[in-house]
Amino acid sequence: MCNLFNEVADLAEDCEDKYAKVMERLRELKEELIESSNESFSLGDEVLPSKESMKILDSKPVRLKGRPPSKRMQGVVEKIGKKKREPKKKTLPNKNAKV
Repeated sequence: MCNLFNEVADLAEDCEDKYAKVMERLRELKEELIESSNESFSLGDEVLPSKESMKILDSKPVRLKGRPPSKRMQGVVEKIGKKKREPKKKTLPNKNAKV
């Protein structure tokens, strides 16, 4: 499309009458395209809505391949960090224990 437009522009650049004719046709074409984009397009019995009214939906979530996240293996660094973050449990003295 750009190549064709460049050829037409090269032909019209020499004469002002040709330039005016090309610009007028481009304006007319632009108006036609704007009018046709506002209406819905139809193919046979089916009516296709314009792009503005079509809504793109999110894809359906899919279970991933491999190990489930809950059973993921943890590295040594993660285990050490997790142990440090856990609160230490205080042991209460047992009354029945022999001293």
